[in-house]
Amino acid sequence: MTIIGHDDFLDDNYLHTMHELIVSEPNASLYQTHFRLIDADGTSIRSCYPMSNRESASEFLAARMKDKRDSFGTGYMFRTADYDAIGGIPLFPKLIFSDDALWLTLMNLGDKVTSEAECFSYRLHSDSTSGSVSPNTLYEATLEYTNFLTSLSRSQSEIRRILEKHAVNYFLHLSNYYVSILTKKSDENNQKKSHKIVFQFINMIEKFFEEINFPLNFKQRVINKLLRGIYVSYAFAPKMARNSIDSIYGYFKSLG
Repeated sequence: MTIIGHDDFLDDNYLHTMHELIVSEPNASLYQTHFRLIDADGTSIRSCYPMSNRESASEFLAARMKDKRDSFGTGYMFRTADYDAIGGIPLFPKLIFSDDALWLTLMNLGDKVTSEAECFSYRLHSDSTSGSVSPNTLYEATLEYTNFLTSLSRSQSEIRRILEKHAVNYFLHLSNYYVSILTKKSDENNQKKSHKIVFQFINMIEKFFEEINFPLNFKQRVINKLLRGIYVSYAFAPKMARNSIDSIYGYFKSLG
């Protein structure tokens, strides 16, 4: 079984490559090949980030949280019996983060294996779900995903270890994306509504850290305070908030 976006493309050798991969790795639960990103006209933008031949759920999550993995719904293959057994794809709003939750759940049954061959194209454009999502929808989907990760961390120590190590930078990166959406959609009429949503977003992240029960170190506390200040200023000065979070994100990214 596979999933494909309506405007993505599988290469002619995709099925053959996946068949060989499944035959050679029968105990894996998730299969993929490398791929390329294309624009709305079908022109190649770049190849995806390189992936390991084999990885566990915690290794996959680490790569996602470090922003070192291109991952979308297209191009994965898995057994229908496994998909049915876990209850299918979780129905988060607009299916945002649903694919990541599905892959992580499937990888609890066995590792993910990846062919070095590049066998499909993922179309990246402004009309995609991630490019046109509303702030409220992103908040609701993130809430579902953080609840999923919290639950996963309670039963899997490796997942918890990855969250303790990378969750802060991941949420800083996500907050950067969130502010960019708010800034695009900002106007005098919806600023008050956006102001309310951003505080819901901040409180959700803070609750997630509390649920995970790992101590907030100095870096995490500073990020929290800075984000609060930026989001307060956002309601009154979107451009200033945009510049501020760009600078802060770059600084903390440099710290690793």
